[in-house]
Amino acid sequence: MVQIDAHGDMSFEYEGSHHNHACVMRRVLEMGLPTLPVGIRAICREETADSRDLGSRYPQGCGVMLLSPTQLSVACNFNHFSWRDFI
Repeated sequence: MVQIDAHGDMSFEYEGSHHNHACVMRRVLEMGLPTLPVGIRAICREETADSRDLGSRYPQGCGVMLLSPTQLSVACNFNHFSWRDFI
């Protein structure tokens, strides 16, 4: 799953709930689904470590450009990834 978001959404719990906008990517990773986060600008060290421990992969040097209200261009260095990382 490609996550295009400014926030990691990796909280274990937020405002007493395990199921809300701040926890969604943690729940996805806990289900064992591979993720590729792009554009994250706000995530704490603990959440980054948890994300990697749960199997998330972080590309280096990604750029996201809005082409239109419905189109994004995402440029990343995927040299260290294999197609197997996304199945």
